Amino acid sequence: MAMETVFRPPKIDNGPGYGAYEWRVAEGRMIWSNDLVRLYDLDKAPQMEKEFRDRIHPDDRTRIDAELQRVLDACDDYDVEFRIVRPDGSLRHIQNRGSVERTLDGEAEIVRGVHVDVTDFRDGSSGLTAQRLHARISSPN
Repeated sequence: MAMETVFRPPKIDNGPGYGAYEWRVAEGRMIWSNDLVRLYDLDKAPQMEKEFRDRIHPDDRTRIDAELQRVLDACDDYDVEFRIVRPDGSLRHIQNRGSVERTLDGEAEIVRGVHVDVTDFRDGSSGLTAQRLHARISSPN
């Protein structure tokens, strides 16, 4: 008897700045964690990939479409940054990292990843620059 695996996103402590997702490629269906829904400031998670794509900033869509195709065709892991437009019109910079599960034929089957809001690092308003954050993480103390 075959059982369907249910996606259980990893628990991430830091709330709305992070969120996990799963994209079932053949179905075009997406499953989002509650944290990801909050990050995008949505009432509910998009169900289909196109609904997610509509949240990507129009100036980033062509680049992200090409990157997505490259990932689906040949990558197992990916790391890409893009902007989203929230319903209120505000922009956020998102770092998207994840991995691709493939069928035995090599076709992309499931894409799982995490979105991290890096807006404060991009505009310097956090008081903790990406360079300082990297130094803090790399330091043994």
